[in-house]
Amino acid sequence: MSPLGGQASLRLMSRSIRTVETYAPLRYLSTGPGSAAWAMSSGTYVETDGSLTQVQALYAASLMGSEKVKKGPEDTWGNVKVPYYRETENKTNGWVTVTSDSQRPEDYVSLVGIPVVGRPKDRDGRFSLETSQLTVDCEPWTSLAVKEKHDYAELEKLVPGQIWKNMSDENSPWGNTKVAGGKSSTFFLQTDLPLSQGGDDGDGRFNSFSGYVNSSMVGREFPKRKLTYASSFKYGPLDNTTLYVTNCSLGQSHTETIVECTKDNCAAVKVRRSLSDLRDTRVTPFDHILIASLSLVAFPKAFGWSRGSNPTEQFIYNTTSFQITSPTTMFGDNPGWVNLSELTPEDFSRRLALVLNTYYQLTVAPNAYFGNLPQTNFSAFGPDTSPVTDVDAYLPSNVSIKNTTFENWFRPFDIKSHDSNLYFIGATTNATISKTHEIFVCEFAWLSLLFVAAGSIFLVGGASLVLKRKTLGPEMFGFVTSMTYENPYLNVPRGGTTLDAMERARLLRDVEVYVGDVCGNKDVGHIALAAGTPMRKLDRGRLYF
Repeated sequence: MSPLGGQASLRLMSRSIRTVETYAPLRYLSTGPGSAAWAMSSGTYVETDGSLTQVQALYAASLMGSEKVKKGPEDTWGNVKVPYYRETENKTNGWVTVTSDSQRPEDYVSLVGIPVVGRPKDRDGRFSLETSQLTVDCEPWTSLAVKEKHDYAELEKLVPGQIWKNMSDENSPWGNTKVAGGKSSTFFLQTDLPLSQGGDDGDGRFNSFSGYVNSSMVGREFPKRKLTYASSFKYGPLDNTTLYVTNCSLGQSHTETIVECTKDNCAAVKVRRSLSDLRDTRVTPFDHILIASLSLVAFPKAFGWSRGSNPTEQFIYNTTSFQITSPTTMFGDNPGWVNLSELTPEDFSRRLALVLNTYYQLTVAPNAYFGNLPQTNFSAFGPDTSPVTDVDAYLPSNVSIKNTTFENWFRPFDIKSHDSNLYFIGATTNATISKTHEIFVCEFAWLSLLFVAAGSIFLVGGASLVLKRKTLGPEMFGFVTSMTYENPYLNVPRGGTTLDAMERARLLRDVEVYVGDVCGNKDVGHIALAAGTPMRKLDRGRLYF
């Protein structure tokens, strides 16, 4: 039993992994109407000069980040990114698995992720995020020859819209270089539909974006806002240029994303259309005049570049191996220029949506990306809510954005959110937090074998003690044949002393021998191996020599 018992004792324990799960609430940056309203009242859009200074720096950091970060599942600050998802490409409401093979930046909706607060970084976790993001669908490019790019009357005819009206040197889509610190740009954006302040001056688009259900407009379908992208390509000596123009329809999508984290590294693993956020996807936050007029003006001028396509356009042209090219000359074949018309409408649409979502998401709450967010003080991010109802959490209990217009709910929302001294408008999700550690596990098969082996040895040992107790004779059985030589108590024929042990044993194989007292009639007995002679059984109380 020794080999089996020995192996069983060696294999009795093995190493294994044990996971203990707990549940915890988390807060994350809401991308719902509440965040847009908060940015207009207390956040980004209150800058009087309209330069969106905080946003410009963060946007530049995101665009200039390493290729690994831009392709990876987390942004520069460790926030998890939301995967790209389009309902037109995914007809069902089921989950779509996010692959990790050779990701492109445009496989995510933004270069920046969603800040999440409250998750222990020393443990694994799994949670879901409800988010909204802009979608862009662009038409084929149109090429326009512009004799003089500062001929604003002609430029307004070629690219009309609501953002740039009454163009002049002081109000130029190319930037006001006559002002100290004025930034230039190599592209600009226009939009077709009128912009409103979200009240009675509008057509109800921003109310619909907020989630207001107007009974008089049930069944009405809003047209998507048209976003015109105009890109200049090279300048001639007389300020002539080629203008490439495309019209894009602007919408939004609402998704639910499953995120899995290993310690402090997180990645989205599944995404689907949101089942809770059913707001109209044909309206966007850019239907409010403040958001549109500031964002769409400041976004093209993030880098103040004029002697070659600015970094935003260079990135759109090649997202997978973006390497910024500095302009070398004002005119001629400057390597800093890129021709965006070489991109297909599909590629340009996804890449424009990528940078536009990045910029807009940063305008919602730039301080969410500065770090040092309180991880346990959830009150710094407002009450528990979801993105689709993030406004309701700041309104009286009898008021909801579903039955109240923006004009009526904005003021009480502004007061309550401002008095709360928030870092940003937060949404709540529940996370499964798991702690994994190594343990020793008993192998019951080997344990059973060990018990059998040990039990057998125990029984044999016990039996030997009993037999030893009952056995009166000495332990004299070794090589028995050696005790037959010249033994006077062994009645066998004399001689044969020259035979070896094996041969003598064969000859005596039929002789029955005993161990007994050969001096049974004396006071002191004598124990010997005998055969054919009178013997007395051994007695425990008798003396032997």
